[in-house]
Amino acid sequence: MGNTIVAVLLDCGDTLVDEGTEKKDATGATLEADLIPGAAEMVHKIKRLGYHVALVADGPAATFKNVLTQHNLHHLFDAFSISGEVGVDKPNQRMFVDAMNQLGINRTNYNRTLMVGNNLERDIRGANALGIISVWLNWSPRRSKIPADNLEIPQHTIQSPLALIPLIESLESQLQTQEQIEIVCHRGANEYAPENTFAAAEICVGWGVDYLEVDVNTSKDGILYNFHGPELASTTNGKGNIHHLLSEEIDQLDAGSWFDPKFSNQKIPRLETLLKWIKGKAKVFFDVKVAEPKKLIDLVYDVGLENECFFWSANDQWLRTIHQLDPSLPIKINVKTVDEAINAHKIYGASIIEVSLNNMTQDLIKTCQDNNMRIMIYHQQKDKKAFHDILEWGVEMVNLNHADTFKKTAESFYSERY
Repeated sequence: MGNTIVAVLLDCGDTLVDEGTEKKDATGATLEADLIPGAAEMVHKIKRLGYHVALVADGPAATFKNVLTQHNLHHLFDAFSISGEVGVDKPNQRMFVDAMNQLGINRTNYNRTLMVGNNLERDIRGANALGIISVWLNWSPRRSKIPADNLEIPQHTIQSPLALIPLIESLESQLQTQEQIEIVCHRGANEYAPENTFAAAEICVGWGVDYLEVDVNTSKDGILYNFHGPELASTTNGKGNIHHLLSEEIDQLDAGSWFDPKFSNQKIPRLETLLKWIKGKAKVFFDVKVAEPKKLIDLVYDVGLENECFFWSANDQWLRTIHQLDPSLPIKINVKTVDEAINAHKIYGASIIEVSLNNMTQDLIKTCQDNNMRIMIYHQQKDKKAFHDILEWGVEMVNLNHADTFKKTAESFYSERY
C-alpha cells in the first residue's frame, strides 16, 4: 500500500518562518527571515516520506520566493497558492482549491490532505470548511489561541514543526485501518422499490450507504429530474421521451405502479428536491444523461454538495466541459486497462475510475495510487463470492444493485480482518 495521505499544505508565516525576524523592503515584501526551529527539517522529511507539498500563504509572491530560496527550500514545493497571485486571502476557499488543482487533487481526496498553519481564523477555518484535515501549529505568540466558532477548532494540534512527522505517521496508520470500501447504491434500492424514486433512495439511506447514484435528465422546459430514460414507458405510465414533456406533465406521472401497485404514489423526483433531501444523509454520484453543465454545477453548489459528489456522463464533450468549468469537481471515467486509466487522468483530470471485477489488476491499482485516483468496481449481480473478491482487492469504492447484501458481506469481512 502507498501513502493514504495524498498531500501536505503548509502556511508560511509563523508556520515555517518566524515573523518576528522578517526584514521587508519598501513594498512590504519580506527580503529575509529566520525559520522556526525544526521547520526546514520538517519539510525535508515530508518530501522523503513521498508526499506532495504545497505552500498556501497570504502575502506578496516575492516574500515566499525570497525566504524559501534563502533557506534552500523553494525547490521542495510542488505547488504555490499565494494570495497576491490568487487575488483573495485565506480562509477563502479559492486559496485551498487553487493548491489542490495544481497538485491534481480532486474533492474526493480533500479528506486525505493535511493543512498545517498557525492561524485559527484563516488556516484552520479554511481547511475545515473544505473537509481538509486541519493541523494547528500552536507556536506563534502573535495569533489568537481561542477558536471563534466550531469551524476554527483544529482537528489536530502540534507544538512544533517536527511534531508533524509522528502525527502524519499516526494518521497514516489510522486511515489505512479505518478506510473501508464506500458503497454506491445504483439507481437506489432498485431490488425493493422502483428505481430512481424517493422510495428507492430512502431504503438506501436506511442501509447507511455512502453514495446514491442519481441519473440526471432534463424536461422540455429545462427542469432537472432524477430519471434514467429517456423513454418514459419502461418505468412510468407516460409515453414518449422525457425531453419532450414539460415539467408540469412529468410531475403528474406515476413512477411506481410498474414495479408494484403499492408504489403508485411515487413520482419522478425533481433533482433539486432530491438533493436538498439527501444532503447530510448520503453523498451523490451523478450519472448525467442530459443536463446543461453550468446549471447542474450551480445547483450542486447551491445545495452545498460540491464536496460530497462526483460526476460521469457517456457524453465525452459534456465531461470535457464540466472539467473546464470547474476542475475541482471529481469526475469518474470507465476503463478496462492501465492505459485507459492514465488517459482518464490526463484528459479529464479523473479522480475515480470505474472497472469491472474481471478487469482488476495489481498494475491498475499501482497506476491509480501513483495518480491519486480511486478505483470503483461495478458489479450488478448478487454474488457473495464476487463481493468477497471485491473486498480482497482493497479498492476504495463499489457500485452495485444489491448494497444490502454487500454491506453484510463487508461487515463480516472487516470484523475478521480487524
